[in-house]
Amino acid sequence: MRKPLFPLGQCLITPCAKETLESLGMEPAVLLQRHQLDWSELCKHDQVPNREAGGDLRLLSTYRVNPNAIPVLVITEEDRSSTMILLPEEYEFARP
Repeated sequence: MRKPLFPLGQCLITPCAKETLESLGMEPAVLLQRHQLDWSELCKHDQVPNREAGGDLRLLSTYRVNPNAIPVLVITEEDRSSTMILLPEEYEFARP
């Protein structure tokens, strides 16, 4: 198994994201593990900031958890103190 690329810190999930994952029978831990290893459906251009972030920027992943579902975002803070799973429409409220 590959080594995680960074620590997650405290893991959080918004109620809407939790409801979405539960309705699909998906565990949040699956997305958190993937977030530490790859950035899934981000295009190559959008993966560049994650690869170059070191410890200075937020890390972003996006995953389509169902072909008909909206993507779910996973964001780790710059200082790696926390990681949040949320839906795209919740993103603006998750900014510090």
